[in-house]
Amino acid sequence: MYRHGWRWETYYSRATQEEVVRIFRAEIIVRLMRALFAGLPVIFMNNTWHAGDKSEVETMAQEIETAIVESDLMITIESDDENGLVVGFKK
Repeated sequence: MYRHGWRWETYYSRATQEEVVRIFRAEIIVRLMRALFAGLPVIFMNNTWHAGDKSEVETMAQEIETAIVESDLMITIESDDENGLVVGFKK
C-alpha cells in the first residue's frame, strides 16, 4: 500500500480495544512509510523527518518508530494529507 501511495481510512467503531491497539500500531507505520516514500515530511513532537532518497525510508521509519515508542505517549494521527503526516500525542 505505501509503495503505491494508496490512501485509506480505518474505522475503529466496531473494534475491541485490543484490536484498536494492534491495528493502529500497524497503521501508523504504514502511514509514515507512505508519506516518506511520497517525499512528504513526517512530523512528531517538533521533529520533522523527510527522506531525501527512497533508500532512506526504511531506516528513517525505524528512527521515527523508536522516537514514538521512547516518548511513552499515546499517539494520534493529527493529519495525513498532501502536506505530510503529523503524528499528534496526548500526555
